[in-house]
Amino acid sequence: DWMDGDEGVNFFHAASFRQWAALAACCAGSVLVDALVFQRMPPGLRTHLQLILFWLLVAGAFGAWVWWSIGGEAAIEWTSGYLLEWMLSM
Repeated sequence: DWMDGDEGVNFFHAASFRQWAALAACCAGSVLVDALVFQRMPPGLRTHLQLILFWLLVAGAFGAWVWWSIGGEAAIEWTSGYLLEWMLSM
């Protein structure tokens, strides 16, 4: 039965509070940097390539943190999901 009483509640117990807090801080910081810094940059190919490189470095750093804090399998899963989302967004 698809209504087993969980309905996604256990999803939030899959990671520690510290891990959820790190994800939230990373997301909030990314939004702030984008809104306060990147949106003021001049448009152009060079700027866009710099931004792509920056976000890939941020993603790599977060993936390394996932590897360090949870393990290699979780980091590979996260990286696979990130790459899939990136491919689907193009």
